[in-house]
Amino acid sequence: SQKAAYPHLKAYTAFTVDPRDRDRVRDALFGQLILTQRLANGALATATGVQIQGVLDDVYAGKAKRTVFGPVFKGRTAALTVWAPTAHKVSLELDGRTIPMRRDDASGAWSVTGPAAAWRGKEYRYAVTVWAPSVQKVVTNKVTDPYSLALTTDSERSLVVDLDDRSLAPRGWEHYRKPEAVPLRDAQIQELHIRDFSVADPTADADHRGTYLAFTDEKSDGSKHLRELAEAGTSYVHLLPAFDIATIPEKKSEQTTPDCDLASYPADSEKQQEGVTKAAAKDAFNWGYDPYHYTVPEGSYATDPDGTGRTVEFRKMVKALNDDGLRVVMDVVYNHTAASGQAKTSVLDRIVPGYYQRLLADGSVANSTCCSNTATENAMMGKLVVDSVVTWAKEYKVDGFRFD
Repeated sequence: SQKAAYPHLKAYTAFTVDPRDRDRVRDALFGQLILTQRLANGALATATGVQIQGVLDDVYAGKAKRTVFGPVFKGRTAALTVWAPTAHKVSLELDGRTIPMRRDDASGAWSVTGPAAAWRGKEYRYAVTVWAPSVQKVVTNKVTDPYSLALTTDSERSLVVDLDDRSLAPRGWEHYRKPEAVPLRDAQIQELHIRDFSVADPTADADHRGTYLAFTDEKSDGSKHLRELAEAGTSYVHLLPAFDIATIPEKKSEQTTPDCDLASYPADSEKQQEGVTKAAAKDAFNWGYDPYHYTVPEGSYATDPDGTGRTVEFRKMVKALNDDGLRVVMDVVYNHTAASGQAKTSVLDRIVPGYYQRLLADGSVANSTCCSNTATENAMMGKLVVDSVVTWAKEYKVDGFRFD
């Protein structure tokens, strides 16, 4: 039955836990696990580490899949919940205070509640004390929420927000009419990069160039062209990744540009590429395939990356495209993260080490997708994908998704 459940491991030996020891499984998951094989005389023959994803699913996923994570508002109460079944302790750092969180032993989730009025809009992160295989010790990670709905600049902190808050809805957001859906067989799709759409368009508002709001500039050449495409039969705009991206400085003042006169070099010169390469690590351009937080709009495309302004501006962009006669498809990249282990931009792996990433036989993280693969076959990574897609569809009115 184990080999049927994990067919990619069918060539390996299958083991069971002695029924007398099953009550010890939960405690064992809090630390380092080693499987040893000994000879009849007790001599050690071999030893190996243990990958625990399937065990975590068996023990916790049943209830955890029915749990709502991230910030939730209900009446006068705000709640924050994070899945961290292997953590020794989880605390909430909010508004300069450290607040203990309570563990639910059935789901492995940690939660805390507080007054909605006092918590609304506040910055927060979690302090998670957990065994980290990548560094072979227990660490305390200060980490943002995988279910973040809003962020401070450069994703330093999550924000306690309610996407149903009417202050985050643009004028007319609740009741406007979308263009009719077009069957896939008849769909005409135009791919588009949010920043590239307007960053060099002199007819767009100067403050809007390269941002979500450029799509609201009805008189710009870009917007006129989109309306012409819609009239000519284009039915969908496919936006390249627009979730929170790990490697773009979100403040425009911190973004670099090539420190040379590119136009002065001959057409066959290598100096242009040299100058661009020197600035590339911190410039504003990025295709966007390095996800940081899956369910928050990218801050560098907002006029102000700090807080919920990007939420409002993303919604304004979607409405403007719909008003132009175009439905919106969003490129999503749930198949990898920008980093794993103890890296600064690693979120999932610093909360439940070794669970969300797909591991190779030696325990290292697979990177066949160019970055640290995620393991969507694991129940809670699969839940994260579904919950994120539903949020984009419901709260941002995104009409479709292209999965990387």
